[in-house]
Amino acid sequence: MQRYLSRWIMALAGITLMTACNSEQADDPTTGEPAVSFQLSRSGESENQLVRVLIAERSADNTTATDGGLYCGLDKRYFLAGDATTFLAEKLKLQWYKFTFMGVPDIEGQIEGEKLFSDVSAEAGSEAATTKDFRKLLVDYTSVLGLQAKEQDAASTYDLNLYRGVANCWMTRPSENGEVPTENITMKRITGEFKLDMGVLQDQFEHTVSDIVLSLKVPNRVYVYDNYREYVNNDDEDSESDVYVDGNYTMEYKYNVSSDLAQSETEHCEIILDLLPCTLVATLQINFDQPESGSIEPQRYEIHSDEASSLVEIKPNVRTTLLFNGMHKGEFEVRYAGFDGSSIGVAEDNWNGGWPDNTDGGQ
Repeated sequence: MQRYLSRWIMALAGITLMTACNSEQADDPTTGEPAVSFQLSRSGESENQLVRVLIAERSADNTTATDGGLYCGLDKRYFLAGDATTFLAEKLKLQWYKFTFMGVPDIEGQIEGEKLFSDVSAEAGSEAATTKDFRKLLVDYTSVLGLQAKEQDAASTYDLNLYRGVANCWMTRPSENGEVPTENITMKRITGEFKLDMGVLQDQFEHTVSDIVLSLKVPNRVYVYDNYREYVNNDDEDSESDVYVDGNYTMEYKYNVSSDLAQSETEHCEIILDLLPCTLVATLQINFDQPESGSIEPQRYEIHSDEASSLVEIKPNVRTTLLFNGMHKGEFEVRYAGFDGSSIGVAEDNWNGGWPDNTDGGQ
């Protein structure tokens, strides 16, 4: 009887000790739920924008992600409310994750930001809607290009850029005093601005210009991930961009010239478009007011050439300015400038690039 009583006392003491340990462990903040807080900032405007967070992790097999790459579960994709500048990542495992923050245009009555994401806009049950493969997630820029074609000043009126910020980090537990680790994320433009400066129209053309038509072939989709060479078979090691685009979309843009602008002796005619990074392929057509008798033929120019020296590139977070000079043999000159905060400001002597003087019609 004494032997059984001793065993019972020892078991009770063990249970008490375990309870005390568990209680002490629960009070230890370093054993709390893993969490990381992200503080978001943007290198540009924050109006008319919607931010989505996509959390990807390494795949142990090739059923969820091609070649065992990264996968992003359907439950690891979030839209941030309004103009939120913070995101708390929690209820995740103690492991490495890729956090991608994508900002897209969201303009009431014009563009529904959520529908720009391929998985959201896809038909329910389709592969695009159910895939967990991180490298297959896309942003479809078609509706933004369409808005610019419909409203000639859309790029000057709204923020139509795409922004992306990426953090590759491990989930960790709170510190001893309970503070959650913080990561600062700057979301940068992955689109570029194309500015066509036609100069003073009276100086450039013999006749009065009525409208200018641009026909462009540009990509209309961009992948969510960065450093795409990690996920696709691409040998372009010289590429300075970590933006991977897709599609060959034909965009027809018509700029109606006001009578004041057509007759102005000082004001430049400027066309501004927001585009995905690419080597630009475009045709420029100048149409003129028609006289009562006879007709004036339009003038056409190719903005793209097969010669490497005359390529026009749209680069991420860069303004590409194309200067037109129709009164000389070399019709175009290209200049690049970086974005500076929410605006573009580069001293004149900091411009770089340019086409040779002996070019002919962009050739």
